[in-house]
Amino acid sequence: MEKKTDEKLKIQPDAKKTVLCPKCNTEINSRTPRGAFVKTFLFWLPIKRYMCYKCSRKTYVWG
Repeated sequence: MEKKTDEKLKIQPDAKKTVLCPKCNTEINSRTPRGAFVKTFLFWLPIKRYMCYKCSRKTYVWG
């Protein structure tokens, strides 16, 4: 009886999600502290705040 060899699954590490600025469409790498309202009332939501240094726009990202 021949044994079937299973192909090894190649698991790649999760690629980091790149965040793009909605205004100038450049990649954002820097996170900033969330606002007081979000910290106080929406603390359970996985919202992250990013800032684009090119156009100075602050953006909230889900997840």
